[in-house]
Order: sequence, then structure tokens, then C-alpha cells
Amino acid sequence: MELLFSRECTIFGISNKTYTSPHSVKIGYFEEFLLNEYSQSIQLCEYTWVDTIKYRDKIVSRSKKRVNILYFKKEMIVVFFSNSESDVAFVSSQLNKLFSLELIRIDIFNDIKHELIMKQNIENNPQLISIHMRMPLDNDVDKDISLDVSKIEEKQFEKILMSNNLVSLKFISSEGLHFDVDRTSVFSFNDNDTLEEIINVLQGYAAFI
Repeated sequence: MELLFSRECTIFGISNKTYTSPHSVKIGYFEEFLLNEYSQSIQLCEYTWVDTIKYRDKIVSRSKKRVNILYFKKEMIVVFFSNSESDVAFVSSQLNKLFSLELIRIDIFNDIKHELIMKQNIENNPQLISIHMRMPLDNDVDKDISLDVSKIEEKQFEKILMSNNLVSLKFISSEGLHFDVDRTSVFSFNDNDTLEEIINVLQGYAAFI
């Protein structure tokens, strides 16, 4: 199943391991949670709602919002697809209340840094190809720079990864898919990447967590 979905996503874990997902839930007239079986081990979910804007207690506009979700059953990992932090916070909070969950955002960025520093080799692990940093200059001006990993000396590598100026890491998967992970642990894929390709990458991280 191929849907219109954001290419930015955030990973959460489910703390209560007894959770069993329903097939669909009608929450309200303008709010709904739908689940589809993508495979035996993965569910593809969609949370939709109508967001209203009020002015002096009157509704001046309505807009339909959507967050697509992947649920990796075995790993108990939930991935929210959205480029809006507030939408992710809203939907995760709603799911917590609706299903008595405790969704915990996973700091995958620091986990990945630790893996790179410790030089842990995980089978089919994506390869780090560049590092994005934001360096402060004079007069409160920042300069963005991208470092080719192949040109970084080994003794400088750990120092760079631990720097407060680190913004994001760029990887290439074994299938040739390029993606970024930023310091807020948000994954960013390209617009032409398919859902299947993105799932293949995320499933590797879900198993790693």
C-alpha cells in the first residue's frame, strides 16, 4: 500500500509490552484512527483529525490533518511520519490516552553516535557518508558546513561526533538509499523514496533499538 506521507519521521517505543492494537477506532466526528496490515509484522496506521482555528470564540477556519504511522509489532516500535513536531506530540498524546499507552520518544541520534564511536558493526548497517555541522561566527551568524567522512582523520572523528555544533548525520543504506538523522532524532528521506524502501531502513533501526 502506497500513501501520501511525510518523508520525515520520529521513532517511539511502547513501554507497556501487553499492548494489542485494534483494527480501527472512531474517536469523534472529526477524529479517526485506522490500521491496515502492511505485512505480518508491520501495521500501517493513519490518524486523522480536523484542526480548528478560533478567533474571539468563533471558528474561522478548519483544516484536515493526517499523521501516518508504522507499527513494528515484534519490536513494539512506533514511527510517526510528519514534518510537524506539534502534530507528532498531539497524536502520540492522543494514542497514549486512547489505548492507555506510554509512548516514549527514542533518542536514536545518540544511540547511533555511540555505535559509531564504539565502531560497532551491525549487519547491513547504513554507512555514514557525511556530517553536517553549524559553526558560530561573529555577530551571531552561523555557518553550515558538511564534512566528508572519508576525509576525517580517525583521531578527530569522535571529537566531531561529540561536538555541540553537530546538526545531523547523512547515511547511505545497503540498497543505495540516502537519508539524514538530525540531533532531535528525526529521520529525513527524499521525496522520491518509496514506502517500502523507507520501511527497510527503519526496520533495521527498530531491531537495533
